[in-house]
Amino acid sequence: LISKIASFLTGIFIRVGGIQIINPLKLVTGPVINFFRFVCFHNSFVILIFALIMLFSSLRFITQLMRGLAATSAEKKLNGYIFNNPIKAFLTGTSITAIIQSSSVATSFMIPLVGAGIVKVEKNFPYTLGTNIGTTITAILASLATTNPFAITIALCHLIFNILGICIFYPLRWIPIGLAKEFAKKVVVSKKYVIIYLLFTFYFIPLALLFLWR
Repeated sequence: LISKIASFLTGIFIRVGGIQIINPLKLVTGPVINFFRFVCFHNSFVILIFALIMLFSSLRFITQLMRGLAATSAEKKLNGYIFNNPIKAFLTGTSITAIIQSSSVATSFMIPLVGAGIVKVEKNFPYTLGTNIGTTITAILASLATTNPFAITIALCHLIFNILGICIFYPLRWIPIGLAKEFAKKVVVSKKYVIIYLLFTFYFIPLALLFLWR
């Protein structure tokens, strides 16, 4: 079904043309990354260790900063203007992801906010769904620029797949939200559940589905 819809839309957009978008995130982080590569003597292992230290230090600092914002008007502004409406939250997630071209980064923005209690998990859910749409925009524009029908079809399949997923899970949002909350409680008790989650979600389940559908 997805491939048929994508193929039909490809015939419509094949001659539209597209644009190449400059990633603003890479423009900012590129010089910094090159600097640390030079400092670490281009040693991949040293760079990895340093990057992990920077990552967790940054997350800790951001979380502390966000907790401080909870006592200010920032909480009221976020909940009053962006997260007071699911459509606004959805469009915000889509827009931010389309601009920075990374759904992971756009989603990571919200982790400290949710962790600090500024934004509720339920209100953040539409935002997260929006990031799944925003992440397809860059691929679609790039595929249109190539005028390659196969590239356009794959990009549209990605978009349609995400749209169908939203149509299924948003009405049933209590299921993923409830599972996330219960799993978070277990992770607080023991970090081993994180490893179990990663293995099952990204390895065992996909491999099992591939085995069943081959």
